[in-house]
Amino acid sequence: MVLLFCHFCGLRLTLEEGPNMCYRFYCKTCQYVYNVNSKMINRKYPRLKEVDEILADAKVWDNVDKTQVKCSKRQYGEAYFM
Repeated sequence: MVLLFCHFCGLRLTLEEGPNMCYRFYCKTCQYVYNVNSKMINRKYPRLKEVDEILADAKVWDNVDKTQVKCSKRQYGEAYFM
């Protein structure tokens, strides 16, 4: 999906089929029209965020906050949170 914005008022342009079976983008508030004369391709791939392995080591749990809880499903007596 291509997002284009009006040069005059800044609103997002809407796609419609114009005269002579061609497509065009138009603004709903002002008279701006952008005719599509050729195929439009624009690809942007977002950069993936690096994953931090924060819970990979057993020593990580030594420095977290704990509280005493009673769990009805399991026999654990502590809950950890960060």
